[in-house]
Amino acid sequence: MRVKRHPDREGSCEKNQACFLDWTSFMTDGEQLDLPERWLLPPASVLNTLLHPRIERDAYHGLRPGERDEILWPGAKVNRWKWGSSADDQLLSQQHILTPQPVPVVIPGGARCSFMLSNEHPITEPQWTLPLLSQADRVSGAPILTVEMTASTHWNPKESLAVTWTVTYHGTGRENDSNNSRPITFRTFNFHVYGTFLAYRQRYEDGEWEPYTEGRDCAFPNGPDDPFQVTVGEKGERGGFVSLRPGQSRSKSIHIGPGDHLPPYPATGEILRYRFNGCELDWWDWGTLEDHAHTVLTVPGFLGGEVLDPPDNGGRPKVVVPASTPVVFTVI
Repeated sequence: MRVKRHPDREGSCEKNQACFLDWTSFMTDGEQLDLPERWLLPPASVLNTLLHPRIERDAYHGLRPGERDEILWPGAKVNRWKWGSSADDQLLSQQHILTPQPVPVVIPGGARCSFMLSNEHPITEPQWTLPLLSQADRVSGAPILTVEMTASTHWNPKESLAVTWTVTYHGTGRENDSNNSRPITFRTFNFHVYGTFLAYRQRYEDGEWEPYTEGRDCAFPNGPDDPFQVTVGEKGERGGFVSLRPGQSRSKSIHIGPGDHLPPYPATGEILRYRFNGCELDWWDWGTLEDHAHTVLTVPGFLGGEVLDPPDNGGRPKVVVPASTPVVFTVI
């Protein structure tokens, strides 16, 4: 990148002085440009500096090999600047604060360069995701639960996307089974484990769908993690316990946005998917919440986790909730 001073457009005094620019006040995200925080522009100077624009991995989905694209300098207003001497090292020091000026230095936009993406796809580390569970993973005789999802068919990245997921209980699927008509109570913890719900986007090189997991960094708060006991019937839905009879459902609406759940830089017209990948319940039992008014479970402390006691869900068969059909929406 080349920045040039034009002494013919400056005053008679100013054109003989050096100009210091402080890029910490640059109005866009400076981390995208790897710019030095302070620039020194001597009189009638031309400054050449290397820029390394960071094209986020998400942006590659909007690029196609063999097609020519452009990087555009949009222009900038630098509010922190000062006249001085080229020998004034103090103004180049990060400890010296340049005060905002009433009139900013304007660097016009319009400069651009073109580039072409090669056919080599960027090499990335494999991302950790939960396996996709299917109906084949169910255990015969265990309660049958399914999840359905609904969402808008279009998404504006400047807004969040409302998604509703509904879990339905279908009994055991055996007409002659006495348990087929019995209600169940279960813990919803596993529906909220990282990777249970994920967005998917298509790779440009082969059209295959891949999960978006880049923004889902795990952050753990500090706090005590001593196990403690919970009473199922006492906590109820506030404690993450739900009771359903055959044919009944429970719905939950969430709002997802760019970064944590959806790609931050999707291309207009790009088609995305969001789906429930399936889970295995860590605890369930026959009966309603009222039937479990005195049922006590031991669970991990502040950080949460699966039930510790009773171990192995008391010997009852595991309940596998298979993956849902994804919701599909187009970026506008």
